[in-house]
Amino acid sequence: MHTANFTISDILRRAREKALTIPQFQRPFVWKNAQIKLLIDSISRSYPVGSILLLPKTADITLNSRSIQAEIFEDRNDDAGESAGEAPPEEMPSEQYYILDGQQRVTSIVRVFMDADPTHSYYFNVRKMLSHYLRGEDGTDWITRKRKDKNGHSRKEDQDLIRADVVMSQIDCEIYLSQFSDNNLYTIEEFNGDRRKAAAEMAKVRGVFERFRSYLLPVVTIERDAKIESVCRIFETINSTGTRLTTFDLSVAKYYPDPDLQSMWKSAKEIHPILNDFAVDGERALQVIALVSAFRSGKSPEVSRGTLLTMGRDVILSEWNAAITGLAKAYRWAERNGARAKPAQPQHSHCDRSPVRHQQ
Repeated sequence: MHTANFTISDILRRAREKALTIPQFQRPFVWKNAQIKLLIDSISRSYPVGSILLLPKTADITLNSRSIQAEIFEDRNDDAGESAGEAPPEEMPSEQYYILDGQQRVTSIVRVFMDADPTHSYYFNVRKMLSHYLRGEDGTDWITRKRKDKNGHSRKEDQDLIRADVVMSQIDCEIYLSQFSDNNLYTIEEFNGDRRKAAAEMAKVRGVFERFRSYLLPVVTIERDAKIESVCRIFETINSTGTRLTTFDLSVAKYYPDPDLQSMWKSAKEIHPILNDFAVDGERALQVIALVSAFRSGKSPEVSRGTLLTMGRDVILSEWNAAITGLAKAYRWAERNGARAKPAQPQHSHCDRSPVRHQQ
């Protein structure tokens, strides 16, 4: 692996170029508004928010993937300025990556700072920043969101608000803050007409917005020559408390759409319900195919991750039905000989009157 730092603008530019995609074995975007606001608040205070793990797209590792769940408009030309994350004309297109870890954070950043949330726009309330945030008060009430209308435009009636994507352009942001100062600043009671104090506080607001533009997120990139079984191990390790990636999940992403292993395995369980009863993983079918394929070619039987992830598509397609049939027969044989999909509940004798304590 190697590490680097991306600014938020780096992430936005790559998102616009569709250079960041999500492997299909990852769960969808699930963060709630409170989680998004907490992330943005942490960035504004220069708190660490964790690293992003990326895997370069190569000919050897091609995974079925999807775009970031955000409405990114190619032809947008409004007051967002640099916030659109557009690459300068002379800059080369970004390398293509899969996001292995950090998609919730990356998607949140894109939705907020590109105004790319499908239904809402995020705003920063400058008046609340002056009266609460800059005094060190905890909370995220200075970050708010408003629903977009049917044309996708943001509803904004409160002149204290600056849309989050506008903040990414230093020029546009400065214009807004100057207008805010001229129209509103000296009406804030706590300044008591003290222009010097008011100017000092406004400088702090500018500093917060500059923090967004300069914030660095650590990015760990797996080397281009990494083997796919190593990628699987890495993902299992970082997701030990989250979604576990199996070899079959990775195989689905690798081979899709020819063959579509997910659909094939779903059909197999419908035809042979016993596979579902015993919670058999699709990896078992691939292991059977690998063993048979090795035997027929005179090789030593091996069912390592590398073997399963490098089998030819033709081998999988030609042996799939036979492997599924054999696998189902094996589990039916085991069931006839006493194996059970679920362990039997212990039976208490009539003399066993010990109370059962239910833990809360």
